[in-house]
Amino acid sequence: MRGAIITILLLLLIKPVAAVIVIEGGSWAVRQSFESNLAAKNFKIGLEPGNVTFMIRQRNEVHSSLDRIAIFADGKIVRPKNARQNGINVHRKVAGAEKDVLDIHENPVEVMFEVPKAKKYVLEVIANEYDDKESTLRSPKQGFATAKVFNGTMKIDGVLDAGLGTYNDLMWWILRNGRQQAFTYIWFKSDGKYLYAAIEVTGDNTNTGNQRASLIIQMPDRGFEKFTIDALNKEYGKTGFQYTNKAHWEHKIFEFKIPYDGAPKTVKYVIEYQFI
Repeated sequence: MRGAIITILLLLLIKPVAAVIVIEGGSWAVRQSFESNLAAKNFKIGLEPGNVTFMIRQRNEVHSSLDRIAIFADGKIVRPKNARQNGINVHRKVAGAEKDVLDIHENPVEVMFEVPKAKKYVLEVIANEYDDKESTLRSPKQGFATAKVFNGTMKIDGVLDAGLGTYNDLMWWILRNGRQQAFTYIWFKSDGKYLYAAIEVTGDNTNTGNQRASLIIQMPDRGFEKFTIDALNKEYGKTGFQYTNKAHWEHKIFEFKIPYDGAPKTVKYVIEYQFI
C-alpha cells in the first residue's frame, strides 16, 4: 500500500462515552471501539514500507481532540514525518508532548509517516473527548478573592504580554468535560482609567470556541459588577490560545480591559469560567 491515503474517522457516542475508529484503505479495514479519555489504543494494521498518509477527523456533536498518533514497527516507535491541517503545520501537536492536543471535530488532519520494513505494524492513537454540556466553574466557590493591582497597562490582543512579571493570584482548577487539572494564573494592572486583567487557564488545552470567562469585580461606590468575554463578546477584552512557560501545551487566554476610575492597590473579584 505504498503511498496510500488512509482515512481514520472518529465517531463519538454520547452514552456510553466512547469512540469508534475506522481505518480504511486498499483491501483492508479495521473497526474498534475505545474509551477516548487520553487512553492509548493500539490496532494491528497491514502496511508496506514507504510513505503513508493517514487522514483523521472526528464526527458527531461531541468534540474530540487528537493527542498523538504513532506507528510501532516490530515494537519500535515511528513518529509522524509531517502533519498538516487546513494548510498549517501541526506536527508538534500530533507527534509531541502529551496534552498538546489538536481539535479534529469535522476538521481533518493529514498525518504522514515514512514506514520502515517490518513484520508487524501497530497503530497507536491517543485521543480525548469533550462532552461540553453547559457548565460553570466559579472561583472562589463562595465569597470573593483579593489580589494586588500593579501599576501599568496591558495590550489587549489575546496574547499575553511578555513583560507581565509575577502573577497576582493563583488557583488550582479542576476543569470538567475531559480537560486538565492545572493552575490558572491571574494578573491585574491599572493606569487610573482602566483595570486590566489577564487570565491564563492552563487547564483548558482546547480551542473549541465555546469558552466564556467572566470577571465579577467590586467597582468603586457601585458594588460588584460582571464583565464577560468570549469568542463573540469582545467589548471588555479578547480571548487567545497560546504556548507559555507555564505549560508545554497550548491553552486558553483571556484579557480584560474594564473602565475603572482610580488606581486601586487591591481588587476584590470572582472568576466564572463557562462552557456554553
